[in-house]
Amino acid sequence: MAVFLHAVEADGETNDINHADWVDVDLFSWSPPSLSQPCRLTIVRRLNKRKPCLQGLMFANVYYKKRIQRITLEIPVAPNSDEYRRHTLIGVQVLSYQIIPSAERNARPREKLVLAIEQHGHEKISY
Repeated sequence: MAVFLHAVEADGETNDINHADWVDVDLFSWSPPSLSQPCRLTIVRRLNKRKPCLQGLMFANVYYKKRIQRITLEIPVAPNSDEYRRHTLIGVQVLSYQIIPSAERNARPREKLVLAIEQHGHEKISY
């Protein structure tokens, strides 16, 4: 199941024709908000050979003190579907970023990003 992420601060490299300049996401998880914590999104992906795509989000937010205005995440409504649910994440803050070495021989490491989200909206779209 192909999941895609788009943000101005992240240079994407997906080969999907409908998601040019988007980032391929291997794994993701949501944590719902609580009284003391905002909604959290954890994203994991294989490290790009050229450069880490998600690292741009971390640099923009943590080092340059620039709040990430909008991230778009597209998730298929079913496996092998051309229909996606587009999630718009607003007011995003980076909580952590790390590069995780691979346990498999000759496999690329992964990058992991944890985000706090102020607002979230979604809509269904088709390609």
